Amino acid sequence: MSARYDRFIENYDFTKNGDTTAKIAKLVDAIKKLRPACKDPEYAYDIHLREKSEIMVYHGGTCLLVINLSRLSNGQISFKSKSYEKERDKPKDKKCPELFKGKECVEAFALLKTVRNVENMELIIERVSKFLNYAVSTVSDKFYHNNHSEGYWSSKLSIDYGRNWTPDDEWLIIDREAVIGFNQTIEKKASEEKTEFYNAIKQVVESTKKNQKFSAWGDLSKSFGDELDFLAIGREGQLLCIELKHGNNTSGIYWGPLQATVYQEAFEKKISEISKSILVMVQQKIELGLLPPAACERIPADGFKVVKGILAVADTSDNLKSECWQRAYMVNGLLERPVSMVRSLTKSGNMGWKSFP
Repeated sequence: MSARYDRFIENYDFTKNGDTTAKIAKLVDAIKKLRPACKDPEYAYDIHLREKSEIMVYHGGTCLLVINLSRLSNGQISFKSKSYEKERDKPKDKKCPELFKGKECVEAFALLKTVRNVENMELIIERVSKFLNYAVSTVSDKFYHNNHSEGYWSSKLSIDYGRNWTPDDEWLIIDREAVIGFNQTIEKKASEEKTEFYNAIKQVVESTKKNQKFSAWGDLSKSFGDELDFLAIGREGQLLCIELKHGNNTSGIYWGPLQATVYQEAFEKKISEISKSILVMVQQKIELGLLPPAACERIPADGFKVVKGILAVADTSDNLKSECWQRAYMVNGLLERPVSMVRSLTKSGNMGWKSFP
């Protein structure tokens, strides 16, 4: 099975198309600077490169906008928004109140779709900004700032350790929702190969759940997904597979070492095939302003040689004697290669990480 990680703009020469690249970078910068009417607006828009020469704009756990750059060499871009280009009915769940501006959102997207030429970048920026700010107003808080959701923390960490990264930071987050793909002329076969590849790893790793010690821990049948929360580069050029859990997600925390191990083993098995593509993605992100210029210092000259799994628990309680923490220790201790386990630590307004004591 030939693996791929083609999350970059394909068939595009950044050197020859400097003016066009600068225009896209200007659009990216404008989105980064938007401050919509929501909690912690500096984390409202998380931006990432995706396969098929696309850029996705996330708001917490939901994708608001996809910018297609497959025709960028011809000076053309296009837009789509699976969930926010059509007006939606008000949900019945009163526990998740929303501000509804569906009509304005739809109208803003209809206007945005009519502009395709990058020479009209000022107009594109104006219309993208208008659409995104309307779209945010329709998003349920459960996707962004609900205490029981990882959406907000996904965006916060991706931004803090991504485009706002500094060389002093331990992690350089280069991607979120990371998953290995496979090369096939028929997409269905590629999907089947991916499922087969991940399932083989999960079957071995998740067999740890069958240990008699865990028999009273509730439903053990639920399997892990294929998407890794964060792909990052460590200080020594290691490829880091970071699995994020919110401090309220007790079962997620104690099974977290297994989940991080699944992704660590997946990327380790295919690293020789996808290392070059990951580095292309990083270099393009630097060109577009999605990562700071200093990020190039973290790029390993000979590609990635070491892959490491990390369980990161955000927004935690100081009560580390709770049962879920002890269970996490037990699970991690049974692994042939235990993963690193860290929890968030906020001091003087700055966020850091400390190992589980």
